[in-house]
Amino acid sequence: MKENTPVSMKRLLAKLFLFFAVALLLTTSSCNNDDSGGGDAEIKVNCVKLTKDQVQKWVSAGWTNPADSNRIKDIVLQFYFDGNMGEDAKLKLVGYPGQSADQVIVAGKTVLDADTSCQATVISGETIFSDNMISLKALDILDEQGQLKDFDYIRFTPERYPADRTYINYKVEVVIKGVPKAVEGDGTWPCPPHCPDPE
Repeated sequence: MKENTPVSMKRLLAKLFLFFAVALLLTTSSCNNDDSGGGDAEIKVNCVKLTKDQVQKWVSAGWTNPADSNRIKDIVLQFYFDGNMGEDAKLKLVGYPGQSADQVIVAGKTVLDADTSCQATVISGETIFSDNMISLKALDILDEQGQLKDFDYIRFTPERYPADRTYINYKVEVVIKGVPKAVEGDGTWPCPPHCPDPE
């Protein structure tokens, strides 16, 4: 796991950039509101998918080897804005393989494509865009040797976090041969404030 990179400073810069991007998006959306006033600004958040091929790159790099004490255990998701300021501007996600919320492999970063079979969620009102996490164990996509089981892709659908609706989290489904299977639990964890304990 030599490619582990200290991320605290990078995360701070990324969060600052995201803050300004979201503020700009909300300002643009507000300007598009009816001139009569009233109403919260709105922003669209895409459903996204992480494909089997994207996860296979992490497996092929040896990062899921169960014999390695530094193997990845989580997927850390970070909000991503591609710079599109048009009417169809949406927030997307990038995914990092990681050992925990603070130990990710930056070289494994991958952009999650929009899932066109799922409609974007419109977010308005007070909202905190934290990173989100889900464990590989919860996804159940690896066998005992750290190799991939059969699946098409993992779908992430944005929603208000049930435990604290100020935050956004994602319902998670593993799609196998075209059939979605819901992942047990409340989906991803917004982190902070709800960071899971390391395994």
